[in-house]
Amino acid sequence: GFVLSVPQTDGPAGLSVLELKPRTSQDASGRPAVDYEACKISSRGRDFNLYIPQRYTRLPLGDDEAAKVDFPPGFAFPFYGKDRAEMYVGTNGYITFGEADTSFMPSAEAHSSKPRISALFADVETAAGGEVQYGDLGTAVSVTWSNVTVNDDTLGRLPGQTFQTILFQDGTIWMG
Repeated sequence: GFVLSVPQTDGPAGLSVLELKPRTSQDASGRPAVDYEACKISSRGRDFNLYIPQRYTRLPLGDDEAAKVDFPPGFAFPFYGKDRAEMYVGTNGYITFGEADTSFMPSAEAHSSKPRISALFADVETAAGGEVQYGDLGTAVSVTWSNVTVNDDTLGRLPGQTFQTILFQDGTIWMG
């Protein structure tokens, strides 16, 4: 795993999205290896918005919890060269594979302790009207943390936050 930070440069009027595309190469011993190419997609001059499907499943998540989500029949998400048929969605802004996690204190060690995609690894609460949603988009699946409260050591409580991860069947990841 890795930790990648992309600075927000668009200001409040622009939406930034991080796109991770899988690349297959060979390691030093000639075995296949997968890494990800990162690029930033900006809403300025582009056609991207958070995609909130009309039909979604509200995941029953409380504070510092995780829910297992099976992918739809025929959908597999390749993550670091391994096809995944399920994911665990954590309240605290991430998706893990293989097993659930309920960590709420972000660190490089915590992030890399499990196969994980972190849209926003933070202490996130749904109690004040927020929710975590799962959507089947056909060739992709979405997880949306909608109207949640993020607790930040420096900034305090930040209510009304919405962010999303979309996993595409070809292994591409969007976070915004």
